[in-house]
Amino acid sequence: MKIFLFLSIFFICADSFSQKITDYFLMLPDSSVMGLSKEQRELIIQTSSDNLSMDDMYLDFESGKVQYGFSVMDVKNGYLQLVGMMEGHMQFCYWNKSDGTKLKTAY
Repeated sequence: MKIFLFLSIFFICADSFSQKITDYFLMLPDSSVMGLSKEQRELIIQTSSDNLSMDDMYLDFESGKVQYGFSVMDVKNGYLQLVGMMEGHMQFCYWNKSDGTKLKTAY
């Protein structure tokens, strides 16, 4: 419950500092993303950005570059799905509201 409250407050306060979902992903505290450091998250974004399929993501895993990757990386529509060395997955998304602000969530 504390993490959900923290993430909600974080996303509300971060609205003026970022525009892309990858920027929001980088701004999260390490403790909210399984202890992944900002540098590790930057590497995940970098290695996942050229993936065209899940097979590409698994090739990144096999090469030893990363242990996590985005099974879905839709920056244009504000959606990320992180998978890898964990049970389940994490999803990050935002919606553009009619007043120009963003409604953000992570689950």
